[in-house]
Amino acid sequence: MNRSSRVAQARAAVAVAVSALAFVVACKRPAEVRITSPTHGTFFSQAVDTIAVDGTILEVDPADARVAVNGVAAELDVASRTFRAFVPTVAGEVFQPLLAEMTQLSTGKVFRNRVVVVTGPMRPDALAIPNGFGLRILQSGLDDLSPVVAALIEQQLDLAALLPSSFESDGATITVLTNPPASFGGLTLALDASAGRLDVTGALDGVSVDLRIDKDGIFGGVHCSMEVDVDELTVTTHQQLAPSSDGSSIAVRQVAVDGAEVAVAFSGLTSLVDCESSGLFEKAKENRVRDKLQASLATALAAFLEGPDGTGPEDAPIAAAVEGQLAALEVGRLAVPGLASEIEASFASIDELAIGLQSFLHVDADPRISLRTPALGGVAALPARPDPDLPGSLLVPASAPVLTSILLHDASFAISLSAINRLLMSETEARRFETVIDEVDGQPLVAASLSDELPELEALPPDTPLRVKIKPTLAPVVTANAGPLGETLELQIADVLVSLVKLVQTDGPSKEEELLRAALDARLGVSVAAAADGGISASLGTVAGENLRVLILANQLGTSAAGLEIVAPFVLANQIPQLVTTTIGFPLPSFVDLDLDAVAVQRQPGHLVVFTKLEPTP
Repeated sequence: MNRSSRVAQARAAVAVAVSALAFVVACKRPAEVRITSPTHGTFFSQAVDTIAVDGTILEVDPADARVAVNGVAAELDVASRTFRAFVPTVAGEVFQPLLAEMTQLSTGKVFRNRVVVVTGPMRPDALAIPNGFGLRILQSGLDDLSPVVAALIEQQLDLAALLPSSFESDGATITVLTNPPASFGGLTLALDASAGRLDVTGALDGVSVDLRIDKDGIFGGVHCSMEVDVDELTVTTHQQLAPSSDGSSIAVRQVAVDGAEVAVAFSGLTSLVDCESSGLFEKAKENRVRDKLQASLATALAAFLEGPDGTGPEDAPIAAAVEGQLAALEVGRLAVPGLASEIEASFASIDELAIGLQSFLHVDADPRISLRTPALGGVAALPARPDPDLPGSLLVPASAPVLTSILLHDASFAISLSAINRLLMSETEARRFETVIDEVDGQPLVAASLSDELPELEALPPDTPLRVKIKPTLAPVVTANAGPLGETLELQIADVLVSLVKLVQTDGPSKEEELLRAALDARLGVSVAAAADGGISASLGTVAGENLRVLILANQLGTSAAGLEIVAPFVLANQIPQLVTTTIGFPLPSFVDLDLDAVAVQRQPGHLVVFTKLEPTP
């Protein structure tokens, strides 16, 4: 082999070695610091003042690294490449961010990893929120409901069908005429709250019954017509309310008081007899016929209005009518427009009070996640797992809500802040707040769109397509506090990941290349009030700079934290108002021919209380 050949071979070997070295360098994983404990989203007691943070370092010589967590120097174990630091918590804060920073001493590069834990009581995902909803209907509300319930009973009440076709009195046969049939002018109803029961008094006015009296005799006997009129006939029953067997609705049961389920009374009873020329029907006998008819009518009404099986499980007509009207409050699983979750509620207790009816319900929420598309020829798909899959929601300390007020109202509703947090958790798991932004004001988002705020983007062609990806990793929470500026509620948000990516064109779908990744924390105020249309309105308060925190986690652009302020408005303008209005703007139930219109909203310890009026449906 001549000299030139050996030189060529040597150069080829060097080229191969350099290429191999470049490949190894290119494939080498970057240095990384990783927190392994506690995991993201872990709940701790509020009494905890220090959290032990464990982690590991990767692809770096431990002798060339220094690690700190929230500025607290970590002890580094060289052999295992692990570290531990004891980090004090911030008293009174719900979210406790833990930021591990590893500095590579030889280069000065800093690598970050962040988890956020929660300090406060947790309600596990598998358990409902106890007494999440409260409801009270005052006597004025019962007065508004009374005509509707009366209409339901009146539709069922056939007075003629209740009376016997005939009966005997003083040797005479008394026939109840069917033409014209027994009738009444109208029915009014009073629903009166009483401790331990609901008294229902119905009043029939203008009751009229026509009779035929026939008594045989040696001279042809006596044959008379008789009209009996009652100015007012009142019927009183007593009802008790309880959750249905599955807790989805209110069951109404008629009960006996002083040994009787039904009490019947007559007022202004008169009679008129016309015997034509057949003879006389003595007044005393007329009174006895009238009394017997009255007793017969009272017995018939009592029999009609009593429970089919006494005070057993079958409903009496008035109990059924009241229960039918209260069916407007039936809960169970509710799919609310605008929400990605189903609300599940069950009646926990129902109490009859001297001032009205009161009930509390247990509440839960489950994300509605569509099924995965099954593989071709595969078996039925399993439901997708929530993303993120959160362990539970924050409980807010609460006292019993005050469901009465000097405000004029017919019914009031209490929504515990813990129930709102459960719904926020479910909405987060259902990816309700996950957003991708690829245009601004109707124009495509490109490098030139953000180059004024992020000058580093000028290195890219101005028409390079960009995308902002927003993903909450923890559920937002409402706390026990008022908003920063005195708003009704304080809403805290932690670790919303905001990524800026550029789209790289390939033969297939565009490939995303991350340029910037940041975590956003915010403390916001939410004002909740009765809206002009009778609903509930929720609006976001002014966001102060000190209540907005942005932390860069990955930075391929080399930009500063101040540059990220361009990303934060995307979150605030597009995410938070939508979150507030769809979660707190809950629907109010309606009754037959009646709507509930909100007149005021109050914040009470651990609750929102909405006071409403019952208004006729337009």
